[in-house]
Amino acid sequence: MTDHDGLVSYSSTRAVRLKSNVETLKIYPSSLQNNDPLFIEWIVSDNSEIAKIQILDILGRLVFTTIINPGINQTTIPALSPGLYYAVIPHDIENYFVKKMIMIH
Repeated sequence: MTDHDGLVSYSSTRAVRLKSNVETLKIYPSSLQNNDPLFIEWIVSDNSEIAKIQILDILGRLVFTTIINPGINQTTIPALSPGLYYAVIPHDIENYFVKKMIMIH
């Protein structure tokens, strides 16, 4: 197809669908007390990837681990000392999903 004076030609329009590789990790509440439920929302592009989530203390020591499925998961963290903790899901060799959590009394 060309424009009205024949100087410019146009190609046809085509629809393109891109596959999303977006993965999301949400953890709530971000501050909790011992034995409070922790909700972990794990959204993956193909909806089939299970993951191992690790809870690390401020020094990087592993204090809790569990397996989560895509969607909303509920777990209870064991009794931990008050302070800052990290929820970590290894993504690949070099990348991690990381969220902060605060344990309060």
